[in-house]
Amino acid sequence: MEFLYAFLGLLPILFALVAMLFFKWHAKYALRALLICAILVLIVWKVKFTDVLAYTSSGVLNSLDVLLIVAGAILEGAAGFGAPAAICRNDYYNYL
Repeated sequence: MEFLYAFLGLLPILFALVAMLFFKWHAKYALRALLICAILVLIVWKVKFTDVLAYTSSGVLNSLDVLLIVAGAILEGAAGFGAPAAICRNDYYNYL
């Protein structure tokens, strides 16, 4: 029975990977895996609907944190290492 739960938990991830890699779906269409995951959680594990919404919104907010970190790293890499810190420091002293 534990194998079945593990397989059902892996199913949305496999769906998203297969949809994007083999069927060449865009990520917004492969996001249907979220719907599959929510249905599985509601039916198989019998989690309350409000908990599913809370965990989904928490996951979205956590992914935004990661996205901001990656965007900042790309910006710093494009400007040169230490450039944003030097620009901020230079601006700070100009206003004093």
